[in-house]
Amino acid sequence: PSSTAPGRMLSFTATKHESGIYQIVPNSPAKVMFSAWVKVLNRGFVQLTVNGSGTTPTAHTTTIGEWEQLRVCSDGSVASGLFTIWQQSATGGSFVVDRVEIREIF
Repeated sequence: PSSTAPGRMLSFTATKHESGIYQIVPNSPAKVMFSAWVKVLNRGFVQLTVNGSGTTPTAHTTTIGEWEQLRVCSDGSVASGLFTIWQQSATGGSFVVDRVEIREIF
């Protein structure tokens, strides 16, 4: 993608480690794909997680200052009702999120 992603972006400044945003989806399908375009603005990395636990599928950014599409899929072996996007820097940091999608997969 280009340096500016189109659409309605969410800008977030995390003040500490593991600060971020989440969405609870009641009655979420067991098998889902969760994706988002993320751009870390200054430091750390951002992690995308299904169900917010270390034992569930995760994806994380690898660059600063560039858009990356993160995507995780759940195979139904874990609950999938909680979707999180959070900053993984001990001192926090800023990031923007665009084009978030939760889709049932078969």
